Amino acid sequence: MRGSEVTTFLGAALLLLASCTESSEPEFRPTFQQGPCPDDVTHVVLTPVTCGLLTVLENRSEPGGDTIRLFVTRIEPPGGNPAPDPVLTLGIDLGDTPDYGGFAPGAQRYNRELILVDQRGTGHSEPTLACPEVERLGEQLVGARLSDIEARADLQSAVEACHSRLTGEGIDLSAYNLGEIAADVEDVRRALGIPQWNISSYGSASRIALEVIRRSPDHVRAMWFDTPQFPQVDELTLGISGTEYALRQIAADCAADPACSRRFPDLTNALQETLAQLDEEPLTATVESMAGASGHSVRVVVDGGAFLRAVRAMVSDMDLGMVRRVPAVIYGAMEGKVDLVARLLSDEPLCLGYQPVCGDNPFFEGAFFSILCHDEAPFVEPSSLTGMAGGDPGFQEAYVASPYLDVCEAWDVGEATSVAHRPVSSDIPMLIYVGGYDAYGSLPDAEQATTSLSGSFLVDVPYQGHNVLGSLDCYRNIRNAWIEDPTSPPDTGCIEEIGPPTFEAS
Repeated sequence: MRGSEVTTFLGAALLLLASCTESSEPEFRPTFQQGPCPDDVTHVVLTPVTCGLLTVLENRSEPGGDTIRLFVTRIEPPGGNPAPDPVLTLGIDLGDTPDYGGFAPGAQRYNRELILVDQRGTGHSEPTLACPEVERLGEQLVGARLSDIEARADLQSAVEACHSRLTGEGIDLSAYNLGEIAADVEDVRRALGIPQWNISSYGSASRIALEVIRRSPDHVRAMWFDTPQFPQVDELTLGISGTEYALRQIAADCAADPACSRRFPDLTNALQETLAQLDEEPLTATVESMAGASGHSVRVVVDGGAFLRAVRAMVSDMDLGMVRRVPAVIYGAMEGKVDLVARLLSDEPLCLGYQPVCGDNPFFEGAFFSILCHDEAPFVEPSSLTGMAGGDPGFQEAYVASPYLDVCEAWDVGEATSVAHRPVSSDIPMLIYVGGYDAYGSLPDAEQATTSLSGSFLVDVPYQGHNVLGSLDCYRNIRNAWIEDPTSPPDTGCIEEIGPPTFEAS
């Protein structure tokens, strides 16, 4: 055999060997196994419900690597005759456990099977990425300014300890990102044999839903978003832009209310004065913890950044129970009255004013850290944040110098490509609710985002904070009717009948 023939023969043999080797390792296929539902599901879901675990790859770039399990809840509407095309719900916010009881009535409202998936790293999915090392710092952190060098060092050490413990358990923290979670969603659909479904999301979980349609849009019939965030705006930027927008709405509504405008005549300047005053001379209050046992007192330091974070939480409070008190709280702080703010801060020093929902359901810090540090923090522009803060000490301390930036220095999970920060383009029918008082997202951001979402209908909901659908029947009825014909504009007439809140005088 001549040299060229030998070469050709060997090449063909190598190709044959390679093909045999590839075929000997079958493609990984996710598997779903039904099992008993845990008590926190069965005690709150009153219609037929089943549960199970879906086994998927932890890191899809490693086909022979470790697997994890995703907890899936399937809720049937009463009557046993659901409409086609189930509804997937992606939870409330990144890192949170789904509110099973809160979501369950949706199955009846739109007469479709409701599917809840605990995001990887959270809830009943396995493993979970809680960070008790960070949680234990609670009282220590509220007893100091978050800009305090020792407080920052303690936080960094706690984050490093959590990171080391989880990686020591063999967990690949870099795999708990938006791309992998979006792939989890598609694996759920395939494993359950669903040809087409609807997707709903709330708050920052919208980042997952939008990543799903960036990657796997073909099987989505329609989507609805409640007070969403969009990938092109990171959460630290939203801390400034969203809070400023919501506070402008509050100030305008107070000015339009004769009683409020008489008692609090210049809310915007009063807030600026309060933040500067507290930055110069922080106030200290000893309060009873909102979550602890009766009689458990906590020392809380309220500076400009802490006060601003508390106000942001009050403005966005879903049932408007707190927003009515915002003008009085701002003016009260000018007279040294910060007890309410201190109580709010006492329980959730690293949540309040950073996350829209604090304390209601278990929060898995590690899962949130991995998404924040992989998919958002790499695109934060410090100079842009500084410019947006405009020298305001409250915004500077809370968001420009956010402790979450320190977290990402210790939480090594790599960085997403720039695609993760780009707007999503789609013609899938979408219904998007934005609350006028929602400081964790804002109408201008939503208006900009929908320029590339040609099938979307944007509903501006005045006087409402975070979680529009959790408040009044009007908003739920709009959605329920729209679902039946999602390519037509929703009938939003009932919104015109809803008036502004009555602000408290003291």
